Amino acid sequence: STCSACPTLSDAPAGSAICTCNAGSVGPDGGTCTKCIAGTYKPIPGSHACSDCRPGRYSSTVGATAESTCANTCPFQSTSPAGSQDITNCTCNQGYTGDNGKICTACPPGKFKPERGGRSCSNCPPNSESPDASDEIADCSCNQGYTGSQGTCTACHPGTFKSVTGAENCTECGGGTYSNTQAAISIEPRLTCPLGSTNPAGSVNVNTCKCSPGFSGPDGGPCDMCDSGKFKQGAGTGFCLKCPLDDQGRNQTSRPGSSSLDDCNPKCPAGSFGPDGGPCDLCPAGKFKGQA
Repeated sequence: STCSACPTLSDAPAGSAICTCNAGSVGPDGGTCTKCIAGTYKPIPGSHACSDCRPGRYSSTVGATAESTCANTCPFQSTSPAGSQDITNCTCNQGYTGDNGKICTACPPGKFKPERGGRSCSNCPPNSESPDASDEIADCSCNQGYTGSQGTCTACHPGTFKSVTGAENCTECGGGTYSNTQAAISIEPRLTCPLGSTNPAGSVNVNTCKCSPGFSGPDGGPCDMCDSGKFKQGAGTGFCLKCPLDDQGRNQTSRPGSSSLDDCNPKCPAGSFGPDGGPCDLCPAGKFKGQA
C-alpha cells in the first residue's frame, strides 16, 4: 500500500506511522484536529490540550500557537477568568464599579461593593462611613457619636459621647457632670452639678446630682454647707445633724461642711478657728491652723 497524506491541521515527520495535530490545533493522534479556540494557545504539536490565557488577559485569535497572543490586558481594576476571549470578559474588581470591558472607578466614600462585576456600589448603613474602594460592609465604620460594628451603629446615649469613628464604645461623662445630648461627639457641652453636689458618671440630668456629705439640700441642688457644729455623713437629701455632747457633757463643735460624727470635738478642728464649743470658721485663704 502507499503512504497517505495527514489530515488537515496535522503532520508527521518522515518515517512516521501516525499523524499528530500541529501547534495551534488539538485532537487525538491520528484523528481529526481542530484549531485552539480564542482565549487559548498550543505552542507544540501533539495531542495535549490547548492552554488557557492567564486570568486578566484575553485573546480573540483562533489557532494561536504562542502565549504572546494573550497580550491584551484588562482595564484598570478589572480582571477576567482564564481563557477569556474578549475585553467584555473583564469585570470590575471588588470595591470598583463600571461596565464590563470599561475602565472601573472606585466606590466613593460611604459606599462598598463586595463582589466582582458591574453592579453599583451599595450605601453604608445609616450613621456609618467607609473609605473609597471599600469592598465589604465591615469597612463601614460608625461615625462620631455612634457605636457598633459591621455597619450596625446606634447613637451614644445621653450622658455619653464618642469623638472618633470606629467600633469603640461611647465614653461616659465624668462624675459631677451631666448631659442630655444624644449622639454627642464631644465631652462638651456638658453641665456640672451645683456646688456641694455630685453624681455618678454617665448621668443625664441635674436631678441625678445629690448633695455631698457635709452639704444638705434637695436632689438637683441647691446644696448648703452644714454649719459649724453640725455634720452630714452620706450623700443625698438628709439634714445636717447637730454634734452631740461629749462624754463629759461638754458641747462639741465642728468645722463648716463636716461629713462625719468623728469631726465633732470640743475644740475647733485643724483648718478652722473659734471658741471652744464653737462656732468655728474656716481659716481664710493664705492662713492655716494645724491642730484643734
